[in-house]
Parts: sequence; C-alpha cells; structure tokens
Amino acid sequence: MKQLLILAVGGALGTVARYGSTLFIEKFAIRPFPLGTIGINIIGSFLMGLIFVFILEKNHLEDIWRLPLMVGFLGAYTTFSTFALDTVKLLEQQHVLVAMIYILSSVLFTVLAIFLGMWLARQF
Repeated sequence: MKQLLILAVGGALGTVARYGSTLFIEKFAIRPFPLGTIGINIIGSFLMGLIFVFILEKNHLEDIWRLPLMVGFLGAYTTFSTFALDTVKLLEQQHVLVAMIYILSSVLFTVLAIFLGMWLARQF
C-alpha cells in the first residue's frame, strides 16, 4: 500500500509538471507542429537518462526513489499517447510532411536526450 501511495504522489506531481510545462512550451509553438508534446517527451527522456544512472548505476539515490521518480513522475510527465494522437490529428488535417517530421524528430530527439542524460550523469 505504501508503494502505491508513493507512486500516486509521483504521478500527481508529474501530471501537474507536465501541464505547466506544456503551457510554457506552447507559447513558442509554430502551428501545426505540436511543440508542447515533443518538448515534454525530450525533457522527460533527458531526466530518465539522468535518474537511471543516478539510481541504478551509481547508487547516488536510493532505489526507493526509482518508483516515484521514474515510474510515477516521469510516467505521468511524458506521453506516448498524446504523441500518437498529435500524429493522427496532423495526418487527418493533411499535414503529412509535418507529421513525418514530428514522428522522426520525436524518436530521434528523445533517444538522444536519454543518451545525453546518461552521459551527463556518468560524468559525476
């Protein structure tokens, strides 16, 4: 029961952080490109790389933080389903080129962000 409560708190904080971050990032969006979603997923991927190394490789944080940070907070903060919905909406609006750029840049930049987060964490 304690683990579920910890997970729920992490998820709630991630949801609130995602909402606030999306509002901020969307101020810089150029329509129809969904900058909020890709921005959130890149930031979340970077944080996932950092936290992964700090908890699982270097033991800088106790393993008890894995559940609320990686599963709860970042699970709620990042969003694959919104990425998929944004892509379908772009395709339905016949923004095929934008959809393809969005798909490729989402995959490329989130993977690079995890690598960067892991690399940076390993420097400490």
